[in-house]
Amino acid sequence: MPGWFAVVMGWCGRALAWHRAGSPLGEAAGWVAAAAGAVALLAFVLLLLARLAQAGPLPERLLPSWFIGVAPPSVIGLSALALGAPAALAWMAWGVAVFFLLWALPLAPRAWRLPSAVPHWATSFPAAAFATLTIRLATLPGGAWQQVPATAVLALTTLLILVLSAATLAGLVRGTMLVPEPVPAKWRAARSCVFRRSPDAAGPLRSVRRKRPAAGLGTA
Repeated sequence: MPGWFAVVMGWCGRALAWHRAGSPLGEAAGWVAAAAGAVALLAFVLLLLARLAQAGPLPERLLPSWFIGVAPPSVIGLSALALGAPAALAWMAWGVAVFFLLWALPLAPRAWRLPSAVPHWATSFPAAAFATLTIRLATLPGGAWQQVPATAVLALTTLLILVLSAATLAGLVRGTMLVPEPVPAKWRAARSCVFRRSPDAAGPLRSVRRKRPAAGLGTA
């Protein structure tokens, strides 16, 4: 699931937060967290590809979550700059973020045709992280050409947040935002089983399927 990338963001965001807060653990701890996030990003990409190969595409309602992949490399790039790494590492992270963006972008029309729901917010923080990294790169030597793209990305991110906020408020008013997730058929079948202990108290639990009453005159 693309949501696995949240673990990567946690590690890299921790490195960025420790640096900004002047953590007593020092820069070494920040580098360890950033490195752990980078390794986790590679591992989760491989797991995601394996999941796609074995189980096929994600359900339609989860299409917006594909954009989560843009966030981890963006946060890695910001962490690298904060820790004083060479600018080349940040540019490489930005390139990886662009790759994930181009990978998810063809799904955008299908995702936005879906009814407004919580998964749509999965596009918000990746856009914000990507915009922040793009703006930061525009301030580096040799990054002047990024000023126009950075402004455009910031404007689109602001518009995205406004649209998501309006759609969320409208969904809450209509009662369509916080709805139960559909239950797979195999789970519904499992609900008809009741687990009870066998007559022997020391015996294992066994599952017994409930029997429906036979239809008859006394059945409503």
